[in-house]
Amino acid sequence: MKTRNALAAMIVLALAAQLHAGWVIEQNTTLPDGKQTNQALYIQSNKMAMTGEGQVIFNLETQEMTMIMPEQKMYMKWTPDMMESMGKMAPEWHGTVEVKKTEDKESIAGYEATKYQVLVDGKMEQEIWMSKDLDVTSDLNLEKYNHMSSMRMPKVTFQSSPEYQDLMKMGYPLKEVQFQADGKVITQVTKIEKKTIPDSQFEVPAGFQEMDMQQMMQGH
Repeated sequence: MKTRNALAAMIVLALAAQLHAGWVIEQNTTLPDGKQTNQALYIQSNKMAMTGEGQVIFNLETQEMTMIMPEQKMYMKWTPDMMESMGKMAPEWHGTVEVKKTEDKESIAGYEATKYQVLVDGKMEQEIWMSKDLDVTSDLNLEKYNHMSSMRMPKVTFQSSPEYQDLMKMGYPLKEVQFQADGKVITQVTKIEKKTIPDSQFEVPAGFQEMDMQQMMQGH
């Protein structure tokens, strides 16, 4: 009886851990010159951390963004008021955006994705493969995320357009092709894993010094 109860307890704990697990999404970016870089996105409990050459942390509950510069051992925290003020200073983007769904489908990192074309002022700007099968909303409140995104880039690029924002609501982008004058920038998800992420992944490393706006403008 004790063994059976212990087994049941282990199953309950395992299920509870799975329910509270976050997402680790690895991706690769290829630049027009062929150079490749790897990034990872961590999502858990309304927090996001993007790592690569640097690190950016988004806290959707506080609506704060933290930029971490590992080489300088420094970081800068952007409050909602700061992001909104910077957004108002940026020039407003004007143009037309058209999103076209294609019949092309592709299996990427184990998920089926559909290709969409994004045209800006009639010119092909992006191709994006979106998947409805990858649902991260249990760990990411889309309403809070979209509100934070609107503060970070209020009408400064085509990505702030209603058409583009509606596309982002259709699923999760597993592959993006950005067309540039010097070639293509291709970003593709390579691995998706559901696992419990330590809180430290969403925190500034110990010993790092905070940078203010004046220091950032001076390039320190």
